[in-house]
Amino acid sequence: MIWLILSIIASTGLFVIFELIRKLKINLFPAIVSNYFVCLVCGNVLLGEDYIFQSNTLDHRGFPYMIFMGGMFIGTFFLMGQATSKAGSAKSSVASKMSVIVPVMAAILLLGQPSTDFQIVGIFVGLICVYFITKRNGTSAKKGSSHALLLLLVFIGSGLVDTGLNFLSHYFGDSHANSPVFISTFIFTVAFIFGVLIYLVKVRKTQTIAKPELLAGLVLGLVNFFSLYCVFKALDSYADNTAYYWMLNNIGIVLLSTGISVFMFKRRLDKANYIGIGLAVLAIVLLNI
Repeated sequence: MIWLILSIIASTGLFVIFELIRKLKINLFPAIVSNYFVCLVCGNVLLGEDYIFQSNTLDHRGFPYMIFMGGMFIGTFFLMGQATSKAGSAKSSVASKMSVIVPVMAAILLLGQPSTDFQIVGIFVGLICVYFITKRNGTSAKKGSSHALLLLLVFIGSGLVDTGLNFLSHYFGDSHANSPVFISTFIFTVAFIFGVLIYLVKVRKTQTIAKPELLAGLVLGLVNFFSLYCVFKALDSYADNTAYYWMLNNIGIVLLSTGISVFMFKRRLDKANYIGIGLAVLAIVLLNI
């Protein structure tokens, strides 16, 4: 139970940090690049002698796919930061957690995994939830449309990331690199390299890396990696019922993020948004029955 609670707190902490980055007017992209450097260092320390910077890593059958996943990681993480900054942690967390619909559909349609009636209903409830959570709440049409697009991109991006990780595990999880820590650390490293290249080519013209960005990246990276570590430990604890863990984890993140968004950051939600949050909880339950 302790690892479940810690995984909920740590994952929610990511959305809180994004909110604080906005309030403190810290440049987001450099902070995210710094975050991935911290993650790759933590991952390699945890791997010990199996660290990723070895020649046999290039021989891994999933190597090109993990390169692609690295690009997806940093792109989706940046979108999540942007969405949290503009729409709030409540909406962003729901968009992120509802993305579970995408890998569930991929598992059913592409991997041939059996589905239940509850899961089918859960998929439709989740899609309705996304509509309600992206519905603008009194802002201008242009601003509301911008927020909705960001949330939809977070939903799609997070879903593609989860689907990619599921495919990596399904097709390439039969070797030394079936370790979730190894795969995650490799992807973190690729995300960092992509981030550095993007920063040097484009972002440095408008955003500088200074002490605030480095400190934000350090905190974000530690929380990011710790959240992943907690998930792995919690999954070990719930090895006989991982669906139950994911249900509790996702519901906990949605509810805690909503509470923090409303009471700590004073984000305003309208009735449609609360309906979306309620539907999110229902969809998560249905998808894990």
